[in-house]
Amino acid sequence: MANAPFRNRALRDQKWDVNHAGTRDGTPSFVDTLLESQLFGHMRDAFTGATETRPGLFGFANGGTVFLDEIGETSLTMQAKLLRMIQNREIQRVGSPEVRQVNVRLIAVTNRDLRTEVLAGRFREGLFYRLSSIQIRIPGSLNAWKTSLSWCSSFGRSTTKHMSMDGLSRSTTR
Repeated sequence: MANAPFRNRALRDQKWDVNHAGTRDGTPSFVDTLLESQLFGHMRDAFTGATETRPGLFGFANGGTVFLDEIGETSLTMQAKLLRMIQNREIQRVGSPEVRQVNVRLIAVTNRDLRTEVLAGRFREGLFYRLSSIQIRIPGSLNAWKTSLSWCSSFGRSTTKHMSMDGLSRSTTR
């Protein structure tokens, strides 16, 4: 869903905790190697274009929260690396032999049914169980269109009663 992972810097840099930065990541827009570098960090000269050492989102948010958008879109290889991070609470920067301890809260969302994805072999079962400790299901907009339409209609009627709506015909406010 997120075609440009840094399109909303204000949301990405938003403070979710008074002491620690919250970070946001649009996971499906990255190829695995770039996603690994963005999440876990990289060392200077680890690959072409790595002109400086970067901590990655997990390193940056150590002690805070990381929000992963569309976790169901990640590859099995990246899922294994995420599972290792969750289980061991450690990351390894690209190009570094050193393992670093991290402590992050992880919020992950997807529009896919991950149980079905696990059964189909497209999502790791271990990662599914680690991520599904608290699930919040939000019905899609197609399921809620009647409610939304009703709310909009009601809002429109109440607004026309309280405001002067010159120039609008009565049929447009019903």
